Amino acid sequence: MCMTGPGLFMRGIGLHERQGTPAAGVLFSILSPKQALYNACNRLEFPAYSPIDFRKARITWFLRKGVAAEAIAKWQGHRDNGVLIRRTYAWVISDSDNAYEQEQLSKEERLDAMQNPANEEIRNALTALLQSLRACNVFVLSKGAIEDYYPADGITGRDKPSKAQCYRNVVTSKAQMISNCPIILHDSNQWPELELICNLIFSS
Repeated sequence: MCMTGPGLFMRGIGLHERQGTPAAGVLFSILSPKQALYNACNRLEFPAYSPIDFRKARITWFLRKGVAAEAIAKWQGHRDNGVLIRRTYAWVISDSDNAYEQEQLSKEERLDAMQNPANEEIRNALTALLQSLRACNVFVLSKGAIEDYYPADGITGRDKPSKAQCYRNVVTSKAQMISNCPIILHDSNQWPELELICNLIFSS
């Protein structure tokens, strides 16, 4: 069996967690950790690893978990604000960026599929899903975000709180509020979505 640096590192972490942390005393009864690691790898028929491989594996693990290069550099004793880390591990950062971008695109695609169903089958499936969730007292807005229920005109603000305050000042009646709501069929009756959700929440 051949194991890479990160794989060997994670195996060591698992072994450490199973055995527990020593209460006190000398951690290793060896004079040269580098030589001991080399001998252990040789006996286990692993590739030859050095302590620096564990350092590299840990840095790679941190980067893939989203830890900032600046923080890792500080932990490593660097004083370049992460320049060396970013240069040396550019391939890890690039892979993480690509994975993040793909994740965001996937989220946007799913949201778009919910807000703009491509066909009647998807629309009916979405309706059935939201009905099932409401039956379990889980309320999901069919439009996605609450801001999508604001009037098309008259709502301004730099961020969500300021837009919500503006909405409060502009929309002053129930009729105005429900005018921007989809109509939901519930127990053979038609309801504006927000009114139905409020009734279900406060009647339960």
